[in-house]
Amino acid sequence: DALPIYSDSNIGGFQFNVDGATVNSASGGAAAAAGFMVSAGGSTVLGFSLTGSTIPAGSGLLLELTADVAGDVILYNIIVADTNAEDLGKAYIGKRPESCLAVQRN
Repeated sequence: DALPIYSDSNIGGFQFNVDGATVNSASGGAAAAAGFMVSAGGSTVLGFSLTGSTIPAGSGLLLELTADVAGDVILYNIIVADTNAEDLGKAYIGKRPESCLAVQRN
């Protein structure tokens, strides 16, 4: 399934867990365009760059997930970070901009 993202800042990496599905793979989207290494399996998805590249600020498709869905799918333990591995504090991941999962840290 497609996972859109919105962020006010460039993204240097991301990680999240999935409940209600077993993740088989993740590919494409802004993560692939930025050359991110993406690892996806079981309940965890992790993406980052080995070269320091970033996903540009703005909105678009983060990546496509392939998963065996067992029920309602929930993303949790979401971390979106800059190139220094600092939490960006705010980003949105979800189906539609108006219903994206808000990730905000104070």
